[in-house]
Order: sequence, then C-alpha cells, then structure tokens
Amino acid sequence: MGRSFPVLSLLFFPVFAPFAPAQSTPPAHPEKNLVVARVGEVKITGLDLLRKINNLIPLTFFHRRVPEDKMKQFRARALKELIEDTLVWLDAKDRKISVTEKEIRDRFEKALAGGGERYKFMTGEQRARMFEELRPLIVRRILIEKNRARFEKSLPKVDPGELKRLYEAKKKKPLAPEEAHFLHLFIRVLPTATKEEIEAARNKIGAAELLIKEGMPFREAAKKYSQDEFASKGGDMGTVSRAFFRSRTLADAAFSLKEGEMSPVVRTIYGFHLIYCVKKAPPRELRFQEVKDLLLKEHQDEIRKKARRAWLEEIRKRHPVEILEADFFAPKGPPASRPAGAGKPKK
Repeated sequence: MGRSFPVLSLLFFPVFAPFAPAQSTPPAHPEKNLVVARVGEVKITGLDLLRKINNLIPLTFFHRRVPEDKMKQFRARALKELIEDTLVWLDAKDRKISVTEKEIRDRFEKALAGGGERYKFMTGEQRARMFEELRPLIVRRILIEKNRARFEKSLPKVDPGELKRLYEAKKKKPLAPEEAHFLHLFIRVLPTATKEEIEAARNKIGAAELLIKEGMPFREAAKKYSQDEFASKGGDMGTVSRAFFRSRTLADAAFSLKEGEMSPVVRTIYGFHLIYCVKKAPPRELRFQEVKDLLLKEHQDEIRKKARRAWLEEIRKRHPVEILEADFFAPKGPPASRPAGAGKPKK
C-alpha cells in the first residue's frame, strides 16, 4: 500500500481509521511490521491487524480509550476477518477466477468519484500513478467478492417439503413468540463511561425507581427521566416479543414479570433499565404460512454456515493458517472497571 492516497484506499482495504491523520499512512514501526499470522505463504502484519482493528472500532470510541475487554474482542474479530479474507482470496486464485481490466478500471473510477473533492482535479499522471498503486488492492477485493458470490450460488436449494417437516417438528414446541405489553424507563450509559458517569446513571435510575414505588405513575416517571425513544409516550413500548429487545438479559427480566409488576433495576451494556408489565398476550400456535419465510431463512442460514465452515476448512488444507502474535497490540494501562449493575407501582 502506498502512502499517497489513504482516503481512496479505504474502499479497498481497512486503512488506519478513524485515528489516522488524513494526510498520510501511519509510519512504519518494528512492531507493526511484525508478522502476526501466516496464511500459506501470505503474511499478515501488525500494521494490517492495526488497520483492521481501527476500521472495526465504532465511532463512540473516537479519541477515547477502548476498554481492554472490548479491545480483545476487536483484535480477535479483526484477525479472524483478515485470515478469512486471505483464505477466500487465495482460493479465488487457485480456482483461476479472473478479473478483467474493465472491472478494475470501473471499480477505480467509481471509488475516485466517491473520494471527494481532493481527487476531482488530479492530473492524468496523478490518476495513472494512483491507479497502479491501488491496482493490487482492487484486484484482491474483486476476487474476494467474486469467490464469495460463487460460493453463495453453489449452496443447495431448500426443498419445500423440508420446510413442512421443520414446521411439524417445531409445532411440538410453542411456535408463537411470547408477547407482552411493556413500559420502559431507560438511563443511558456509554461504553466509554467513567466510574463517575456510571454511578451518576445508577443514582438517577435509583431515584426514579424510588419515586415509582412511592406512588408516582410509571408513565410519568418515564416521561421525566427516561432517555430512549419511548420517553415521550410515557415509556410505552407497545406489545412486543422477546426478539424486540436488543439484550437477552433485558428480555428475560421483562418476560419474567407478571401483569402489573415492575422489574428491579436491570443493567445491560446500554445502561440501566426498569420494565413494567402492562399485559401479557395469551400464547397461540402459528400457521405454516405465518412462519414459512422465517423457517426458510433459518434453514438457509444453517446450510450456509455448515457449507462455509467446510469450505474454509478445505482451503486451510491447501493454505495452512499459523497464528504467531495475536495479542501484541493489547492496550496499555489498567483494564476498564466493570461495575455491577417491589411492589405493584401505578401505571
């Protein structure tokens, strides 16, 4: 990768973003040139890994220290994706999948058009130099995309009769998703919150909980304190299923409630929650036509996962993977703290 065109190269490779200055690629350092993994004869360097990690980090962490447990997750995911991309690329080369000059040029021009004003008034010589510099990245990205598209087309079609059999098997269990009408009071905690910010949020929801227990209607407390999209409606989420909740912990707490009961304070990665159960819907059995599309998607996903595991394992036999230095970009400093997380209130 050259140093001259980092913004445009974002379209082909996870460049050092969002922390890199726009004018240059990060300078080379010994640890960044260290080989962290090999896929066959291809080396994955520390700089490759660092670029990928920074590409994965959400903007909520921008210019803030990433907690160590989160950084471990980003490192593991980055290395896994780099290895899998390399395997798919090498497999495409083994299969002699071709890329035409027109495809390369079209991809380059499309990227150039979306690259912003800085690329609008380039000379012919500058465009030619940029094209040659980015050409290997463009070819690699197109090969990966073509090989993944080939894999998708190779997946077997789902037998309609199999969906019927899956439906009949699931009928032995409750098919209808459990549903209930809930009110929600939420105090947000950002992933990068300090101990003081977490404690302030905990105190705020504790104060709201106490007021509700002392007689304040839940809806009134939600309007006054809650920090989500339901606040203006008095925390009214409507009738929802478990799948509606982004947190399994919160879903379990909500659906354990009886009608007219409020949960204790629940802590999730998003913040602190109080849930009030207004009404529970009686269970019912779903008809085949209601779940046909869902069964099809679940079955296709299962087929895809199984086939993908087998595909990547077969490539690994031809191009063995060796992990050398997976954790050398561990964040410095102490790990982030991990703090811990009724009557019938009025609605």
